[in-house]
Amino acid sequence: MTRPGSSKSGCNGCSSPRPPRPWPSASLSWSPGQGIFVIPLPRATWSLSIWRPESTAVRREGFRLLFFAIVLGWFTALGCYIGNLRSKLKRSNEELAVALREAEALAWRDPLTGCYNRRYAMEQIELETKRAARGVRLSVCLADLDEFKAINDALGHGAGDDILRRFVDTVSKLLRPTGFVARFGGEEFLLVLSQAAAADAARVAERIRRAVAEAETPFPDGRRITVSIGVAEHRTPEPIDDTLARADRALYQAKRDGRDRVVLAP
Repeated sequence: MTRPGSSKSGCNGCSSPRPPRPWPSASLSWSPGQGIFVIPLPRATWSLSIWRPESTAVRREGFRLLFFAIVLGWFTALGCYIGNLRSKLKRSNEELAVALREAEALAWRDPLTGCYNRRYAMEQIELETKRAARGVRLSVCLADLDEFKAINDALGHGAGDDILRRFVDTVSKLLRPTGFVARFGGEEFLLVLSQAAAADAARVAERIRRAVAEAETPFPDGRRITVSIGVAEHRTPEPIDDTLARADRALYQAKRDGRDRVVLAP
């Protein structure tokens, strides 16, 4: 038998569950030029202020400002991109220029001795003959290291290569700034002396011959390295091949006369 006022479930002292509280509803209120969006929360209230221009002109000006800001940002980004691209292109052009200079140097230089090669010498000597036609003196020397094959056989090709490099260093130090040395083939070298008459070229050749003979010898028995040199002055309008042929004959005359000497072509 249930007492009046008691729970039907028989739970003594239990209270019935509370109904859920309704979630606060958001509200939006407007004042002139501004709207406020309010969101009540259980423990806080969030509000968002929204600018509402009352005038159509103000709204249009706002869109214009937004448009210009977007365009300005786009052009700024484009300018940065173009500037970066130009920097990369400049670096690429500089690297390409360096590579071209290195390629030209390889095309003109003898890889063993570092002096000019025959191709460069013939190109330059053609230019020098044009200057000689205007009255500038030009002389050539053909130099050949004596008994170089015997040197290679006795000391090895490594030592022979070193002797060639040392010879080029010696010649380069003794030549005038208007002259240059080129490897003509094997142990034969061409010396081109611009602004030099035959007698001047012969004196330069003699200094080279003496410096080579007096240099430190690689032979254990004290044998010396020597060079024979033929000298010829270019005679306008003589073809340069004829001038070289006269220098070559003078070189072989030096060989026949006992090597280690300078012979001036007639």
